[in-house]
Amino acid sequence: MLHAYTVVPPQAIKCHLWECDKLRFSWRVIVAVICVVAVCGVALVRQVHNRGVEKRLVEDAQACHARAEQGDAFSQYTLALMYHHGKGVPQNYGEALHWYRKAADQGNVKAQYALGYLDYMGEGVPQNLNEAFNWYHKAAEQGDSKAQYALGLSFYEGRGVAQDRVESARWYRKAADQGIAQAQYCLGYMYYYGQGVPQDRAEADRWLHKAASQGDENAKLFLGLKQTKWTKTQIFVLSFKLILGISLLIGFMLPGMSLGNVRQRVITGTGVLSLLSAGLSWLSFTHVEMQQTKSILIALSLITWLLDGTLLVLLIYILGSGKKADAVPLRQR
Repeated sequence: MLHAYTVVPPQAIKCHLWECDKLRFSWRVIVAVICVVAVCGVALVRQVHNRGVEKRLVEDAQACHARAEQGDAFSQYTLALMYHHGKGVPQNYGEALHWYRKAADQGNVKAQYALGYLDYMGEGVPQNLNEAFNWYHKAAEQGDSKAQYALGLSFYEGRGVAQDRVESARWYRKAADQGIAQAQYCLGYMYYYGQGVPQDRAEADRWLHKAASQGDENAKLFLGLKQTKWTKTQIFVLSFKLILGISLLIGFMLPGMSLGNVRQRVITGTGVLSLLSAGLSWLSFTHVEMQQTKSILIALSLITWLLDGTLLVLLIYILGSGKKADAVPLRQR
C-alpha cells in the first residue's frame, strides 16, 4: 500500500526558516532593550536617591548651623562633624575646629575627644601632642572610653606626657571595662610582660581572650588564634600531597591489586604517608610563629620534613620498580 506524502515546496521551507530567524532576532532585540532599560532605570533611581540624600544633608546642616549659632553644644559638635567629613557642607577643617572647640568648651565629651584626635594626628592642624593629651584627659575624666584608651596609649608611649606605665595600665583598664577591644589587648599585653602591673599570665589570658572575642587582630595573633595567609606555594604543596595520597590509595583498590608483593605494599604505604604529611603541613601552615608555640611549630616542621624525605625516596622506588617491571619480557613474567 502506497502512502501519500505532502511535498513542501523549497520556497515555503525558506520562508518558514526566515520567519523563525526573524522571531529569534526580535526576541534578542527585546531582551537587549529590557536589559538596557533596567540598567538605566537603576542608575536613574540611584541618582535621584543620592540627590535626595544630599538635599536632606544640606537642609540638616542649615538647621544645625542655626541651632549652633544659638549656643547648643550638641549642634555645634554635629556641625563640626559635618565640616570635618564634608557631609551637607564643603569639607573645611578650619570650620570643623572652630565648632569642635565651641562644643568642647561647653563640656561636650565627643568634641573634646575629636579635638584630641586632630591634635594627636595633625589632621587639619599642626601636630600638638601636649594639646592632644589635654583634650584626651578632659574627655577621659568624663568617662569617654575612646579617650581613656587614647590616654593610656599616650602614657604608655610618653607622647605629650612623661612615660608612666602604671598610669597607662590604669586608663587602659577603665577603657577595657567599657568594652574597648584595643584597650583589653593592651592591658592583657601589660599583664603578660608585667609592665606597669604585676606579671600575671592568667589575668593576661583573660583580657586577651576578651579582646579576641571582639575580633581584635592583635589579640588573635598573640594567642595564636589567627591563621596566617597561605602562599601559592603552600597551597600547591598541600594540594599535591592530598592528590598523590588519594590517587595511590584509589589505585590500590582497583581490581587485581593486593598486598601480595612488596611494590604494592610500598604504594599503599606511600599513599598513607602522603595524606599524613598533608595533615602535618596543614597544621604547620595554620600555626602562627609565636613565642608560646614556637617549640610546637619546630617539632611539626621537623616531622613534616622527615615524612617528605621518606615520601620522595618511596616515590623514586615506585617509579624505578615500575620501569623494571615494564622491561621484563612477557614470556618471563
